[in-house]
Amino acid sequence: MKSMTAYTHRTFQDNWGEIVWTLRSVNHRYLETQYQLPPETAFAEPALRDLVKQHLARGRLSLTLQLQPANRQDSLQLDRGLLSQLSHNLEQIQHSLRDAGQVDPVALLKWPGLVKESAFGDLKPEQFKRRLQDTLKEALIEHVQTRTREGVALKNGLMQRLDQARAEVKQAQSKMPQIRQQSQQKLKQRFESTSLDVSAERLAQEAALLIQKMDIDEEIDRLNAHLTEVKRVMDSDGPVGRRLDFLMQELNREANTIASKSPATEISQISIELKVLIEQMREQIQNIE
Repeated sequence: MKSMTAYTHRTFQDNWGEIVWTLRSVNHRYLETQYQLPPETAFAEPALRDLVKQHLARGRLSLTLQLQPANRQDSLQLDRGLLSQLSHNLEQIQHSLRDAGQVDPVALLKWPGLVKESAFGDLKPEQFKRRLQDTLKEALIEHVQTRTREGVALKNGLMQRLDQARAEVKQAQSKMPQIRQQSQQKLKQRFESTSLDVSAERLAQEAALLIQKMDIDEEIDRLNAHLTEVKRVMDSDGPVGRRLDFLMQELNREANTIASKSPATEISQISIELKVLIEQMREQIQNIE
């Protein structure tokens, strides 16, 4: 079980320079990625997106790439084809114009596109893309490890509240026989306090209707089943957040039904405690992948 919240900052160094990846992720219903890449690496973005999908299933991920060449002078490249064209054209101009002076080499270097700064150094684009993929993969592995550690902490908190919810359900279940008996006794006393002549059969019918209205055995059974399923899902592999969120809705539905049927103050208090625990679990589950 993994959290969707994590932060990773990794710097990779080699002879070329530094590749710096920064990954920030928060909870989200689906996988949503935001890339901040240098313009010269835009050609690698599709491959990087595929790599992210292999490691993450849900969450809003912000991914930033910074390139820091070790020697910026080595990253300058001269467009020799353009230089050859310019030289040929300048020679023709000088032959046509007698007064044309010598061309200033420094001024020539200012020609747009003649000198370019390469982000790849001596590496070809495909080689550099593989380098980006390899470094991002390492950063993603660390990011997933961080999310896993956060998931363990979330699971421990959920297990604690799950045990508390089980205890509340067990308490409600244990109180119901006594509550039924007390309700029947109160009903009998009410009939006896009136001047109406009520037969034992009529009293039994009224008692049966009362017990049926306040019966929460079915809700108790479903609560126990859902709580068992929550634990099973948390112990399973892969993304579990959506399944757990659905189970929280079902648990809350049963707790509300118990509250509406509540035959005694003790059961009302238990249903309130259950709803509080379910809401606390639901808030934590929002961060689970």
